Amino acid sequence: MAIRNLRKKMKPVIWMITIGFFISMLTVIVSNISMGLKNKQYAFKLNGNKIAISELERGINNVSNQYGQYFTTPIDREDSKMLAVENIINNEILKEIGKDLKVKVSSSDIEVKIGAIETQIPDKDQFKRMLTAQGYTTKTFKKSIKASILVEKTREKIIEKIKVTEEEKLAQYEKDKYSDYLGKTYEESKSLIEKKIKEENGNKELLRLVEKAKKELKIEDIRENYGNIMPTIEFEKDGFEIVSTDIIKGALYQSFYGVKDYNEAKIKSIANIKNEIKFAKIAMDRGIIKNETFPTMDQIMDLKLQLLDNIRENIVVDDLEIKKFFKENKEKYDIDASVDANIINFVVEPTDLDMEKAKEKSNKILKEVSSTNFSEMAKKYSEGPSAPNGGELGWFGKGQMIPEFETVAFKGEVGKVYPEIVKSKFGYHIIFVEDKNKEKAQVKASHILIKINAGEKTFEKVMETAKNVVEELNSNKLTFGEASEKGYSKYKVSEFLDIKKDGYIKLLGYDDQLADGIFQSELDKINIIKTEKGIYAFQKTKEIKYEEANLDKVKDRVIYDYKDQKLMEEMKKL
Repeated sequence: MAIRNLRKKMKPVIWMITIGFFISMLTVIVSNISMGLKNKQYAFKLNGNKIAISELERGINNVSNQYGQYFTTPIDREDSKMLAVENIINNEILKEIGKDLKVKVSSSDIEVKIGAIETQIPDKDQFKRMLTAQGYTTKTFKKSIKASILVEKTREKIIEKIKVTEEEKLAQYEKDKYSDYLGKTYEESKSLIEKKIKEENGNKELLRLVEKAKKELKIEDIRENYGNIMPTIEFEKDGFEIVSTDIIKGALYQSFYGVKDYNEAKIKSIANIKNEIKFAKIAMDRGIIKNETFPTMDQIMDLKLQLLDNIRENIVVDDLEIKKFFKENKEKYDIDASVDANIINFVVEPTDLDMEKAKEKSNKILKEVSSTNFSEMAKKYSEGPSAPNGGELGWFGKGQMIPEFETVAFKGEVGKVYPEIVKSKFGYHIIFVEDKNKEKAQVKASHILIKINAGEKTFEKVMETAKNVVEELNSNKLTFGEASEKGYSKYKVSEFLDIKKDGYIKLLGYDDQLADGIFQSELDKINIIKTEKGIYAFQKTKEIKYEEANLDKVKDRVIYDYKDQKLMEEMKKL
């Protein structure tokens, strides 16, 4: 398990440092870089195109904002500038690759993308203000959206062109059949394997194309106030030249492990890179060839992954050790009881009557609550996750809370409970404004949340619908698949697999009563059940009984896991 986690952690490192990083930057509203604007004030020329000062400054701000989400200390402007320039370069290269591949972006593609962004910011005036603040006009915003779609489609087209042989799919299945494809046959896994290989090889091909294009770049006429805009070599070790942007992006990775001071993260990034180079050097000493068509950090990570495979292949399996390992981990190989089922989770929406009851309850609490007893009342009455903390939400700025709540919190008087209840999609809020910081435009507040829950009469109406649906299912007028597409179904999925006795059902969450009902029911019989979580129609379609593990039956899997453990032990020795 540990080695699988290591592989899963390493894969994101490879793509985050390169493709994953700059593509993610391009698909966010504030990070779409449009090139070649007709602006006399430019920062530098890239392959003869003038890069406007406003575009570079926007890129610098975008990088600073992105990193600011992960660190408590700000990223240096010089570092932000280096990454911003790299994003501009990557974007221009990707656009050129897209043109070479004859990738097209239609006006409808642009409208769909803009529509998706607008749905996240339903307030049109706020949306316009955001564009203006980012230095966009409607025209330049559409251009940047077009550029981002071109990048996405370019990557998709490269992945689409990748061919995967049957031998490659079989080899991948053998490699991962006890991890990613555990419990699945080759035929069941085939499509997933092909998708995985195409994406990995497509990303590698894109890396090669970008890296090749970078070597042919022509950057000139850099304006004086920007100084050096290209990465500098920070250190060289065992033939690997590590540049400033490698360290900066490595710092972001360190933040995912809890390092929140930016300068400390950079120091740890350097130490981590040197450690990875150590593994890369060992790999090369074993005859593994580095792929020099990749960027440096990707060469290093690719060598490490190949080293893992090399070590694993050379682990000698001892029968006595295998028996000992199996005995120590026997429960892991027991076959747990599980069921598959068709399930319809019926929508139970609160009615106007339910809403009125919640409103009445909220107003009653509002009459009793005060600044002095707010914490106690929140613990007693609030139905929100902050209830155990007395309703405390801490400090927050504009844009961090839902609009209805935010408006009142900023409008309310410090030290007082707002005199009216506030309705939102979560229910009714009673808000206590504890403090304000005008300089930072922040508010500190607590709240009591009363949810609008469906009452008994509402459940009775839904139960009638459920009974009618079951009648249609039993008479074959309707299938579970068709039922899941109807308006009364909460999810557009009807088949739920590998349900265990612990009560967890993927998508539905934990519902012990439902899981127990499915286990206790007859195979293929359609049933209705009302639990604390909702109303369901279900049909058990498959059941696997508990079976104690036998080494002869699971030996291949035990050997696989044993090698993983030995691999981790060997890696610690290096």
